[in-house]
Amino acid sequence: MMLKSLIVKKLKKTTNKTQLNLILNFINFFLFGRNTITKKSVKYLDLYSSKKCKLMDQVKTKIFLPVYEGFKWNDFIEINAPEVQIVELNDFIVSGCSSSFIKDKDIYIERFCNVENNNALYDSGGVLTHDNDCALAQLKNLNFIDEGFFLGGNGSWNYYHWLIEIIPKLRFYIEMGLHKKGVKLLVPEILKANQNLKFLLDSVLGDQKVTLIYISRYFSLQVGCLYHVTPINNILFNEREVGLTTNILHLRYESLEYIRTRMASAISLNKEHFFYTERVFLARKESSSRGYNQDEVITYLKKHDFTVVYMEEHDVAQQIFLFKHAKVLIGPSGAAWTNLIFCNKRCKALTWLPESIKDFPAFSSLAKFSGVELTFFNTASENSTSIHDNYLVDIELLGRNLKRLLGNNSAHKGDGFESSKL
Repeated sequence: MMLKSLIVKKLKKTTNKTQLNLILNFINFFLFGRNTITKKSVKYLDLYSSKKCKLMDQVKTKIFLPVYEGFKWNDFIEINAPEVQIVELNDFIVSGCSSSFIKDKDIYIERFCNVENNNALYDSGGVLTHDNDCALAQLKNLNFIDEGFFLGGNGSWNYYHWLIEIIPKLRFYIEMGLHKKGVKLLVPEILKANQNLKFLLDSVLGDQKVTLIYISRYFSLQVGCLYHVTPINNILFNEREVGLTTNILHLRYESLEYIRTRMASAISLNKEHFFYTERVFLARKESSSRGYNQDEVITYLKKHDFTVVYMEEHDVAQQIFLFKHAKVLIGPSGAAWTNLIFCNKRCKALTWLPESIKDFPAFSSLAKFSGVELTFFNTASENSTSIHDNYLVDIELLGRNLKRLLGNNSAHKGDGFESSKL
């Protein structure tokens, strides 16, 4: 596996076409099996001529920027979210973890907001690497079905991408009655192992009877008639130079309400089995990337009656229940903050971002949707241009922000903080 990984990295850096073809021939013959990694010409899905039906109009959406100490709460950017369409694609090959699709010698990339962006990077699933002209894609064990509704895409293994970007598309699969017409639901194979992602799917489907087809991360399934819903919500999947692009997100907030309503119904069935606490610190296991002085933070927050919760130890239903009933949330930024959409309006929250992505708007926008007062503060890092380096949380700065955060709440035992009087 290490040798394969090293060769793939070499492929990504190779610009000489003759050398690239030699490396491809080598790895396909000796390592992966014939014709596994192929070179495809890049084209864009929004420019492909196919049968399309409009589902939602183009809208101007507001994306809310992170609020730091001393800044306004309602700073925002307006972004035009393209109309949502259901597209019929004939004889395309799909990967469960990619929003790109293969047909013959071409790969069709679904680009953010249907616009050209040389800094955009859509490597995911079977897409190993790409530029504006060509891409390297990995195919494996190709199968065929007559028709299916695609419920996968870039980052489909990630909680945020699955819940916010992909799951909302189910609404149209159900409302259009495609499941009743025998159209199979095409989902990422990762759902077999990830019960949290599967729970979210099952909660939205409810008692609908659906045939699931699991797709591997490789381009492995050719579909005679593929139904694909273009993005309802979308975040630029990756950047070549991190932090360069400003308008990287669009959200249709009514779709978040749809998710919240469906999840509430599912959670209410077993709520007697869940626990909650008013003050939650979202801790991470030591093996997590981007290490920091977590033990020191935990020691400080325990003095203020925070309960330490390792989210990965709990299923998604319990996680949602925790966020729904929390009054104060603190923790490093990460996919767990997607659960902000389930919070109550009394909740206040505190988190931090790497300097290179200090204006990352996803979680601040989700907080605005739920009416949560979410504040950010800065951390110290040896490399401010990297989002993966270790960093240090200033405990004095944490304390100052915590005091401000709790200032409008009733005094809590052990705080040492006094309530503000308005």
